[in-house]
Amino acid sequence: MVCKEEVVPLVTLWSKAFALRKGEVNVAALVENQNPRFSIPKLAYNFKLYDKDNILITERSGVTFANANERLLIFESQIAVGERIPVRAFIEFRPPLWERLKKAQGQLPVSVRQQQLVQGDAPQLTARMQNNGVRPLYDLTVLALIVDKDEDAVAVSSTFVNTLPAGSDSELTFTWPAAFNREAVAASLYPRIDRTKEQ
Repeated sequence: MVCKEEVVPLVTLWSKAFALRKGEVNVAALVENQNPRFSIPKLAYNFKLYDKDNILITERSGVTFANANERLLIFESQIAVGERIPVRAFIEFRPPLWERLKKAQGQLPVSVRQQQLVQGDAPQLTARMQNNGVRPLYDLTVLALIVDKDEDAVAVSSTFVNTLPAGSDSELTFTWPAAFNREAVAASLYPRIDRTKEQ
């Protein structure tokens, strides 16, 4: 049993909608779990998108996890908005059930190299991700965050790696169907594996 006084609440750094194609957007939020020994196996969330008049356009709910001491990117793709344009996005969480770990959790043993971002009418990001650990990694979701010169988010995408054997690497590819609405200068990758039951 974990008392709420023991944990630092989740911190939402930002949430935002990204134009994808006519009538569709992606939405994402960057969130921190600052607790080194507490995780959330099932984190229920709800995105709400509003127009310039602060009128609700639509909502999208989902469930993810929050590892201990993790900065996580929560992502929902291809949300239909019709003719309306979202200008604000908010994420809400249901009260989470925290799990206590026996020891603090280290970082995921992966590294990224050879990142290459190509912009234009069909932007693409490629990179190689290596497993530096001694065990294979399974069910690895990797999210890509593209930012401009002011470090503001420009676009988000995701890909999935079924298995990444120890000592091996895998090529990652992220694509977008239309040009970014402003120049991008950098990309950050957020690899995610559910580690909430590790002891």
